[in-house]
This record gives sequence, C-alpha cells and structure tokens, in this order.
Amino acid sequence: MTRLDPSRLLLIGLALVGAALIALALARHLNPPDARNARPPLPYTLPDARAFDRAGTARNLAGTRPRATAILYVDARCPHCHAELALWARLARDNPGLLERVDPIVVLSQASTATDITFIPPPLRDRVLHDARGEVGAALNVWSVPHVVYLDRHGIVRERTIGETDYQSLVRTLEGFVEEYGGP
Repeated sequence: MTRLDPSRLLLIGLALVGAALIALALARHLNPPDARNARPPLPYTLPDARAFDRAGTARNLAGTRPRATAILYVDARCPHCHAELALWARLARDNPGLLERVDPIVVLSQASTATDITFIPPPLRDRVLHDARGEVGAALNVWSVPHVVYLDRHGIVRERTIGETDYQSLVRTLEGFVEEYGGP
C-alpha cells in the first residue's frame, strides 16, 4: 500500500473544500434566499399586472376568463425559452383539442425587445404581450425563465413550472390542470 505524503493530502483537502465552496456559491446564486422567500404559496390570486400588446395597448392579466390560462413568461435571449415555446407549438399541432381548453399567453420579459418576436413559433405569435414595466414579472414572482404560470378561470394561480420541460410533462401538466380548473 502506498502512503500519500502530507503535502498531497493537504492539496486534496484544499481542493475538496474549494469545490464545496464553489458549489455552495452557485446554489445561492441560482436560487437566492430573497427569491425563495418571496414566492407566495399556491394558490394565490394574481394581482393587477399589465403587459402591452404590439400596438402598445395595456392588457391586465388579472381577473376572470372564459377558460383557464397559461402565462408563458420568457426572455428573447434565453435558449431554454425558445425550446419551451417550441414545445407549445408542437402541442398546438399535435394536440389542438387540449389547447382549445386553455388559453396560452406569451409574455416577453422586461429585458426583451417587444418588436422581435421572430423566435416565437407562429401558433403563439398572436398571443404575445410585452412586460415593458416589469409588472407581470413582479406579480408572478418570476426569478428564472422560462416560467409558466397556470391560472384558473377566476384568475387564481394554481400551478407553475420553472425551467425548460419535456413534451410529455407538459401534456400531463396541462391535462391535469384543465381537468381540474379548465372550465366548460
């Protein structure tokens, strides 16, 4: 059996401590304490939050609707947001009956440019709003994108998904959600 000299053991120990500190710093950066504490527990009523359509008209996202709503909060520069929107476009193509029971609304983050919607798939382009003042992001407690929030017909936030998802998970989430909260 080979013995490690004390200087090598010290270097290995320092490397492990350094790796642990880096992992801790990354974990705190990706999920800061203020973001974890700011999230309201589900369900909660969406407060007044205005986003703007391409003509510049303010649209309030709070309040009642004829059917359930999914707010897809995205950023134009986020590749995960592009992938999430592609899943919703696939859903519109492969499962249109499900999308007839929920109203998807795409909200571009405050940092995004309202005029650049070319990255949004065609089935969703007419459903784009811009969070020009940051009201929607604040009301939804968005700290990471993509951030999808599911509201029932009464404007109550019932579910949320954060980060890119896969197609089967999206379908399961929507099927369960519209079954319980979708309306007529």
